[in-house]
Amino acid sequence: MMKRCAWPTSSFFTGTGLRLPWRASATKPPRSPGVLGPRGFVAAQGWDSHQSREVVTMNSTEAAPDIDALREEIDHLDAELLQMVKRRVEISKIIGAARMAAGGTRIVHNREIDVINRYKELGPEGHNLAMILLKLGRGPLGR
Repeated sequence: MMKRCAWPTSSFFTGTGLRLPWRASATKPPRSPGVLGPRGFVAAQGWDSHQSREVVTMNSTEAAPDIDALREEIDHLDAELLQMVKRRVEISKIIGAARMAAGGTRIVHNREIDVINRYKELGPEGHNLAMILLKLGRGPLGR
């Protein structure tokens, strides 16, 4: 019979115990911004790097989360996100073509800055995500 490991504080979840990507005794928060949302997921909200974040651990009396159900939910969310990104790209290309046909510029910098600012609440990765969405819609710059 395999012994169940204690709830360690190392690098990942193996199914035999919760393993965190940071030490449970660490005073520094994990690198990803946000706070735990109503389902225990990280919900993007305003992040203050000076805030301390409580490390949530499971003890041996708590039921382990249903990982298969959570992965299924992630798969569903990924499918929805993909559908929405495709629609966003389609709309962006229509707007760009209409603007060019009317004698306007290919891009409107103020509008792109508004999009980038909208994703700031996700931290540095939010900026990257905004840039990817913009590039998908208008194509690369400098061409």
